[in-house]
Amino acid sequence: MLAKTQNGEKNTSKRARGSRRSIMTKFLIGILLPLFIILTTTSLILDSRISQVLSDLQQKSLHSQTYSAAQTIDLFFQKYFSIAETTASVPVIQEAVREIQSNGERFDQSPYYRDLMSVLQNVQADNSETLQAVCIGSIGTSQVLQSDYYITEPGWDITTRPYYKLVTERKSPSITAAYEDVSTGNTIVTVSAPVYAADQKSVIGILILDIRLAPLIETVGQITLGETGFITLYDSDNIILYHQSSDVIGKHANEAGYSHEMLSAIKENQELSTRYTRDGNGFFGNIMTLSDTGWKVLGVIPVSEYESIVKDISSMIMIIFILCTLILAAICVKVVSQMLKPIRNMTKVVDALADGDLDVQLDVRSKDEVGQLAGGIQQLVKRLKTYILYIDEMSGILTDMGKGNLVFEMKQDYIGDFAKLKDAMLGIQKTLSLTLAAISGSAGQVADSAGQVASAAQSVAQGATEQASTLEEISAEIQEVSSEASSGAETAVKARQQIISIGNDLTQSNDEMQNLLHAMEDISLHSVEIGKIIKTIEDIAFQTDILALNAAVEASRAGSAGKGFSVVADEVRNLAAKSSEAANTTTELIEASMQAVKRGSSLAGKTAESLSGAASQADQVISVINQISTGYQSQAEKVKNISKAVDQISSVVQTNSATSEESAASGQELSRLASDMQLQVSIFKLERQYT
Repeated sequence: MLAKTQNGEKNTSKRARGSRRSIMTKFLIGILLPLFIILTTTSLILDSRISQVLSDLQQKSLHSQTYSAAQTIDLFFQKYFSIAETTASVPVIQEAVREIQSNGERFDQSPYYRDLMSVLQNVQADNSETLQAVCIGSIGTSQVLQSDYYITEPGWDITTRPYYKLVTERKSPSITAAYEDVSTGNTIVTVSAPVYAADQKSVIGILILDIRLAPLIETVGQITLGETGFITLYDSDNIILYHQSSDVIGKHANEAGYSHEMLSAIKENQELSTRYTRDGNGFFGNIMTLSDTGWKVLGVIPVSEYESIVKDISSMIMIIFILCTLILAAICVKVVSQMLKPIRNMTKVVDALADGDLDVQLDVRSKDEVGQLAGGIQQLVKRLKTYILYIDEMSGILTDMGKGNLVFEMKQDYIGDFAKLKDAMLGIQKTLSLTLAAISGSAGQVADSAGQVASAAQSVAQGATEQASTLEEISAEIQEVSSEASSGAETAVKARQQIISIGNDLTQSNDEMQNLLHAMEDISLHSVEIGKIIKTIEDIAFQTDILALNAAVEASRAGSAGKGFSVVADEVRNLAAKSSEAANTTTELIEASMQAVKRGSSLAGKTAESLSGAASQADQVISVINQISTGYQSQAEKVKNISKAVDQISSVVQTNSATSEESAASGQELSRLASDMQLQVSIFKLERQYT
């Protein structure tokens, strides 16, 4: 039983350690895992949202930068539109063109020639970096005067020039598509403005500015979008004037490998922000059309740059997420460890209590449920110390009972189930005291009867001796005396047998008393077992209280964390079962003790019956001896008349004397045995009320 209890305690300790690991594991699984899933989901949603926001910001930034580039280009041309329109409205220009229109003269024949050249050369000088030539054309005479004094030859047709159609149709400053100048090889564009007749309705002349595009293209080339983005410039004929890749400059947009959507936007002058491909490479593009020129500006950022930004931000989000997860996990583990620290201290105290060490201290300074649990454990330790006082007192009493001392007083105030043990001990004391007192009284009576038997036998022997001295006087009636002496001899034999039977009964009574002592030893052994079972009940009750408190604490908590304490409930049920089993075992042992007591009572009864039989047989011996005495008296009266049978009577008397001596010896032996029985009983110390 002790081995099973120790094994049970080890198993309970292992389960307790397993429970601590499972609390941490369940906390990590029940709290951190859902939190990790939530954070992961949040990070994915955040990453997706950030990607969308970045895409929107990228498109807005691309649109803003493209618009800025378009404004730069538009301002570039607006400058020359303004120069062309202002120059065309100069009075000398208007007067000279009107005069040539009416006279049909050449420009160098006009009186305004020098003034015209001065105006044209001044305009070119002011914008020498971009203006290749400044010209004035007369529609009526189909001639053009350049700032370098060149005048077109007769027969040159001004109406074939691109700017003529633009100006005459729009009647406002216009710009041609880009083209390569034959004389210089420069890529130029012509900005023209109308010169009106006096009625300000008819266009009679054209102010022409030939603009080198190299400075503009250089400016466009210096514009960067993002880190690797660039500007693509198209003229009104969708010819690529600038591109980061030089192999497509000068080509039509159809030849650049654009995807269908982007190519359609370029051709149809749409303003569009979209993702497109060119030659299989992905780009984000924003295209704008300059309203006054019909030129188009395409802002381009490679998808790889965008994806790199998104990837960097996603990586940063992931790193922040991992760091937050690790920090949160560390904080949670730290918090749980701090929460479990007092529980571990209480576990150590519980283990010490399970090992029987009640000299323990529990220092838990907490006002929450853990502190309440610690207070409960402290109260339990105090109660266990009180139980130890019960056990010490009962152990001392049982030790004294084993030594024969049935005089004791139970000073402790037993409470609960221990009160039943106190009542049982006092019942055993009363029952044993009554039984032993009865045995002691019976032994005294047997001793007295045996003494009387021995005295009577001694008297018989003395009478036989006296009869031998008077044999000579009873010779006359020797025959009759001989017959009566024979009868007396038979009676003496019967008395001897009865005495022997009494001795045997007394011997059996002594054996029964020995059995009674063995039964008392069994009671002592069972009492030891009762102490061990009580220890088991205390340990199990202690652990049951601990787990019951744990279950109560956890049951008071709401939420999913409370579900993890089903293990505690199982432990409570297991410990309750053990408590029931220990209680049953205690009941069986107590019943065994009661059976032992009953058996001792039965043995004492049998001993009393045996001693009573011995007393009855002793009475029969007395009766027989009385019969012998009567016979001998009759013989004494007849001896006077018997003288001849002296020798025979003498022989009979000697026989009677020997028998009487044996009876006396048997009586003495019976008296000695009764004294021994009294001595054995006298080792028990009884209350005065039972003696």
